[in-house]
Order: sequence, then structure tokens, then C-alpha cells
Amino acid sequence: MTTTSLALTTLNDEPRVDSRLIASQLGDNHKALYRLLRHYRADFQRFGILYFDVGKIPLRGYPEKFALLNEAQTDRLLTYFDDTPDVRSFKARLRAAFG
Repeated sequence: MTTTSLALTTLNDEPRVDSRLIASQLGDNHKALYRLLRHYRADFQRFGILYFDVGKIPLRGYPEKFALLNEAQTDRLLTYFDDTPDVRSFKARLRAAFG
């Protein structure tokens, strides 16, 4: 678990966090996390529009699907994780990043 600050993306004047960043910070598999977001999409859409996007994987060139979550959606996602010290630390860093 890294302790550096988190970079957020702004989408339509709203701060968002990339699902790939969440997965990497929590040591989770992004494909599994992305499937979770797709499976429980309705849960996350209750807190705003859930944006899905596609980007290139560095050095491979083929598309990688990811999601951009707002603060409430990120909070909801973290309820699916065990409350380990790493998850608690990440939650605190998210609070600071979202302000």
C-alpha cells in the first residue's frame, strides 16, 4: 500500500477516481473490481451517473475498460471490501483527496 496522495480526474466539474487506481492501491485485481462494478451497477447509479470508459494498456495497445467513480460511489464500493488496515488507510486518503 502506497501512502502518496491520490490523483483524481475531473469529469463534468465533478472529481472522480479511476477504478484502476482503486484496484492498484488495494492490491486487488482490476478485472474483478470492474466486474463487481458492472454486476452491481444499479447500486452505484443511485449515487450519480456511473461513467465507464476505455483506455489503452501501456506497451500492449489493446483497450482496457475502467470506471470513473464519484465520492459516494467510491464509498459504496469500499463497503464491499473487508475493513483491513490497508482499506482504512485508503479510505482516509480518499477523504483527503476528495476534500
